[in-house]
Amino acid sequence: MARAQRLASRFETLSVSAAKLRQNLTLAFYRSPFGRGLWRGANEPTLFDYPNALRPGHGLRGESWLAGDYSLPGGVMRAPGQSPFEIIPPTTQWRNSLHSFDWLPDLLAVANGGGHQAVRAAILHWALAAYVHQRATMRPALVGRRLMRWAQALSEVRSGFDGQALAAIHTSFSTQTRWLEKLATQCDDGIDRLHAALGLTLAACALPQQGQMLRYGMDLLSR
Repeated sequence: MARAQRLASRFETLSVSAAKLRQNLTLAFYRSPFGRGLWRGANEPTLFDYPNALRPGHGLRGESWLAGDYSLPGGVMRAPGQSPFEIIPPTTQWRNSLHSFDWLPDLLAVANGGGHQAVRAAILHWALAAYVHQRATMRPALVGRRLMRWAQALSEVRSGFDGQALAAIHTSFSTQTRWLEKLATQCDDGIDRLHAALGLTLAACALPQQGQMLRYGMDLLSR
């Protein structure tokens, strides 16, 4: 009996290790030159829309952010005059909070005080930088949260971009969405997979002629 229990325990450990290995190999494959060809492609104009009722934000926090208080879960950071993306992240949690763009609603709440301008600058900076090639900023759950916030923000601030900037944002949004479509199921069960599924579903709503992707996102949500 004891031997059977030990064997069962070892089998369970091996199963978990194999699942983690498969997850890491899948992530590595889609980040490789060959794998990237499966989620890169032509980029269509993106229809950014988001329900008004789902746009909560805190104006005072937004004003603090504009003043250089970049405190987020994982760290208290103050750097007036600097972009938050120029700061060395104090913790992994702070870095994830920054690149998830969870703080965008607070800036949107400061519409007449430079908030919208700061939102446009942050999104454009991310779209033009090489973050899509960095493993830390392209975790599926993190991508899902970022796409949700971008869709929310761009429905309000899109008109402030010129054509070249908007094209770069469309490209980044489409690229991230295709990446998420490939990797959403690689998230662990729980809140991370929920964020990935939500992000994919909302992104598919923003992109034209993506009914199949939308159905896939909704299927992930229903599991």
